[in-house]
Amino acid sequence: MNLIIFGNSVFQMLETLGLFVVGVGVAWVVERVVLKKLQKWSAQTETPLDDFVVEALRRTLMPLLSYGVFYFSVKHLTLSPTLEKSIVVIGKILIAWVMVRLAREVLRFGLNTWAKKKNDASLDRQMKGFMPILTFAVWVVGILVLLDNLGFKITTVLAGLGIGGIAVALASQAILGDLFGYFAILLDKPFEVGDF
Repeated sequence: MNLIIFGNSVFQMLETLGLFVVGVGVAWVVERVVLKKLQKWSAQTETPLDDFVVEALRRTLMPLLSYGVFYFSVKHLTLSPTLEKSIVVIGKILIAWVMVRLAREVLRFGLNTWAKKKNDASLDRQMKGFMPILTFAVWVVGILVLLDNLGFKITTVLAGLGIGGIAVALASQAILGDLFGYFAILLDKPFEVGDF
């Protein structure tokens, strides 16, 4: 048990393996039992909110739980600084990816719910056209937050984006004017499809 292999004893390796197996079992129980019961419960209710929450939990909780099992298992081993840093970086990237997806799904659910309450098919189509812009904005914010957490100096990037944004705005005044007009029509509804 005290035999050293790659800087770790056999006992440490077995302990890591045991923790990993237990963690995988817990993750399997959460996915197959807890989430399945929550899905059955949410399917019996009329409101779509609980369906959305359960689906969001399934999409976000399982990747984070899987990485958490791996991370806390490997923490018992003596790793090289490069490998340890790589595991932390992968974890930060995974968390950022999951959070961006969650934010995008929350925005999509909110816009779809609002469009359904208005009971307007044209508004529903317009919301689908509006989603790529929101998705792009969410990804930009998520990537900037991730770069900041990874230790990059994003102040110069933000300054560059600000100057680039001014240049693009000056070069495409007519297009941006039409875009803001589109948002004004979409939100204020001064007229609708079918008006004469």
